[in-house]
Amino acid sequence: MDKIMDKPTHTSKQELIDRTGELFREQKEPRFPTVREKLLSGVVKPDAQVFFSSFDHLNPAYPSRIVTGKLRADGIVSALQNEKVEGVSVMLDLISPESDRQNEGGGWSLGLGIVPDQLTRILRDRETFYAKNELIALDQETILRAFSLQIADALLPTHLTGPEQETYVSQMLCRLSTTLGIYNFAVGEALRRGLSGSEAIVELRNSVEQAIGLDTRWIQEVRQSTMLKNIADALEEMTRVGYPFWKMPGQEGTSFLRFITEKGTEGGNVIHDRASFTFFDRHKKPGRTIRESAIFDLMRKGEVIPRTNLLLFAIMSAPEIPHFGNTYALEQASVDWLNVQGDRLKIEPDFQNSIPLGHVAIGGKKSRSLLPLSMLHFPRERLREIIKQVSETGVMPDEAPFGQMNAS
Repeated sequence: MDKIMDKPTHTSKQELIDRTGELFREQKEPRFPTVREKLLSGVVKPDAQVFFSSFDHLNPAYPSRIVTGKLRADGIVSALQNEKVEGVSVMLDLISPESDRQNEGGGWSLGLGIVPDQLTRILRDRETFYAKNELIALDQETILRAFSLQIADALLPTHLTGPEQETYVSQMLCRLSTTLGIYNFAVGEALRRGLSGSEAIVELRNSVEQAIGLDTRWIQEVRQSTMLKNIADALEEMTRVGYPFWKMPGQEGTSFLRFITEKGTEGGNVIHDRASFTFFDRHKKPGRTIRESAIFDLMRKGEVIPRTNLLLFAIMSAPEIPHFGNTYALEQASVDWLNVQGDRLKIEPDFQNSIPLGHVAIGGKKSRSLLPLSMLHFPRERLREIIKQVSETGVMPDEAPFGQMNAS
């Protein structure tokens, strides 16, 4: 009797390329071409084949699964150049660092784990959305001093000899100094040019990738805050052709929208009820009410922000664009309502195709899998090798190499 092989729990980049290529070669006409046109206006060339990703929060900590996901998405687009596919990464910057840190860690800071985040903060405010946040410069000397004390204490109970511990601390401080230098230079340039927090983080990440030696040239990064007009236009067009998002079956009372204050902080939810929208503050107290048709202009102005469920409806289901990232229950509801083919809209759900590099252990303690901390534990060449291996195979490496200091 043949042995039944267990189904692998990972997907290689080549499998993703093959699967996505099949989607584009189907050459099916979208059901809502005018919606697609409005969403993509000014973002890609007219009539381009488009591949979207939307798993990237603009968090300064730079979670490693975003790095591997970005490399995999870039590899898909690069391999499909004969199909004239253009890749767009919608970078989520309309969220507050305080709420984002619950998902990824870091939030407003570099996310070094062992150093208190008030020392490594890059953004000025915990509550202000990334797109509206201001930047501050890192106090490199203070961070290095705190890190030196913390790492020395963490190494005391380990098996390392005194000289080995000194070598470990010295190498870690050297790499941290390099990492802080990259961040400080990027933040300083952003302050000089008057960039917003999310604009600066995009450039900061590019600097980190260049320092490691990663290439993601085929993915165009577009911040969600810059696509608000396109998203509003697409949703308004859906309403014109008979599919207002607030009438989706089974979604009555769902909070599709948030509103923000003049300071750029979250004000509360916007709920549809009886041909109008009502603003509820964070204590669920009702405020002003507006007519349905007025909601789109408020979106264009950035006063009202689509939640993730509505963002997916706008960028994935209605235009029928293959999509790489997370999926939600709303996806199936909108697919059924719009009568479009769900298998064309996603590659894999629930971040299965963006893989963490693993946990870095310091003195027996584990941190979240954040790239800046990984940069302290590996020589640049080894880190680049690990990241590329994970992005190619879809397999997270064994934990054994992590936390071991390379002598080189």
